[in-house]
Amino acid sequence: MLVKKLVVALAFAAAALGPLVYGAPAQAQATRTWVSGVGDDVNPCSRTAPCKTYAGAISKTAPNGIIDCLDPGGFGAVTITKSITIDCRVSPGGPLASGGINAIIINAPAGSTIVLRGMDIEGSGGAGANGLNGVNIISGGSNTVRIEDCNIFSFSTAGINFAPSPGGGGTLVVNHTQIHGNGTGIILNGANGAVNMLVRDSIVDTSASHGISVTTGATHAGATIQNSTVAFNAGTGVNVSGAGGIAIIGDNTISGNGVGVAGAVQSFKNNQIFGNSSDGTPITAVPAPGQPLQ
Repeated sequence: MLVKKLVVALAFAAAALGPLVYGAPAQAQATRTWVSGVGDDVNPCSRTAPCKTYAGAISKTAPNGIIDCLDPGGFGAVTITKSITIDCRVSPGGPLASGGINAIIINAPAGSTIVLRGMDIEGSGGAGANGLNGVNIISGGSNTVRIEDCNIFSFSTAGINFAPSPGGGGTLVVNHTQIHGNGTGIILNGANGAVNMLVRDSIVDTSASHGISVTTGATHAGATIQNSTVAFNAGTGVNVSGAGGIAIIGDNTISGNGVGVAGAVQSFKNNQIFGNSSDGTPITAVPAPGQPLQ
């Protein structure tokens, strides 16, 4: 009888514990997470228990969520596969990508919005361009990428490379950002899909090749560059190639480059293009009917 009672008691105990062992829900992703130089990726990435890397935090951050930097630090390379914001304006931080790798890869579904804000994105620990691309946008579907208040430097291919995979496209907005010391500052490549770009209040300088390169195949690639400085690039400051490519420039300083502008570059005639080995000749932009040149 004692054995029978013991078996019955154990059965009740197992039934009571079963839901706790087998039915515990998976930890939900948070809408806001944090990274810190003293964090750990085993943490939940909360403000009081932050993660160590962007890769650790992004897996615990819900789509359309935000990853914040608690303190300055190098938080590692990351591949972004969903709508998300990484915000390091309060405490600047970012990936350090040497050895020929991409610091940030964006390969998100169509319709995604990705925001990179206040980040230092570095291609090496010293002189020379050792990383591959600072931000490599390869998404197959149309999405929007916003890069704001960032510093991107020392990448052998490009600071920003927007070259979507076949069937891709989308929009890139670069605002208040310094891009310097790369192979090419920004590449906008519409070979596989229509792409558009706005660069505003930014500096693109000291590239080994072009400052801003707009290329295309059978599709459209259009760039608007406003109130920015494109200077001291060994190739062309603003270079457009391909039948579907165009760049519209206004209120910019383009100086000290091998060539100032080349290809289908339309100007609102308020740019300062001077001091290049060859300035080039932009096309006068034609405004809409009834609108004056500005």
